[in-house]
Amino acid sequence: MTNKIEITKENLEESCDGNYFSDDVAVKYDLQNGEINVVAYCICKNTANSMAKGLNLYNNLKEEL
Repeated sequence: MTNKIEITKENLEESCDGNYFSDDVAVKYDLQNGEINVVAYCICKNTANSMAKGLNLYNNLKEEL
């Protein structure tokens, strides 16, 4: 039996929600206990935003499997 996860344009934004977020050029992770860790620094804001979304997507897919 295989788990099938379908990601479409309609649910992509929802799949990219999570604890990773971008703050200017920094990618940060919210520990949900009042603390925030810096994960990476990027060259530009768009790269940081895309990286945070990608990390959230990866985490959400990992949880589904």
